[in-house]
Amino acid sequence: MSFAVFLKREFEQRRARNPRYSLRAFAGALHTDHATLSQIMRGRRTITEAALAQIGAALGLAAVQLQRARELDEADYAVLDAVREGIATTGDIASNRALTIDRVNVALHRLLRLRLIDMRGKVWLSNEEVSP
Repeated sequence: MSFAVFLKREFEQRRARNPRYSLRAFAGALHTDHATLSQIMRGRRTITEAALAQIGAALGLAAVQLQRARELDEADYAVLDAVREGIATTGDIASNRALTIDRVNVALHRLLRLRLIDMRGKVWLSNEEVSP
């Protein structure tokens, strides 16, 4: 189900750039059937390993990126977006995203393990903001 969240976000990003971008066009770009893609995105169909590899290749995802896309769910993305927006403490993220502190902590742990975020002092930073 987590990869479905990734696909929904990718589709919405493309629609933000072009409001006329359709699910059929997205399916064509991914070299898959639009009905199958719709079912995957709605959680009605599980994605096979072969389809996952095909879609990952069509999106130009490296193995690490594909693994991240498979693991993250909606709450994880909400927490990641909050960190990217500069909402940097656990309590602030929880209240801003209407999540429990426990759920935020689970998401932060996952994001940290996947090296998408880092901690400086008492605040969280996305890896794009962390200098080496």
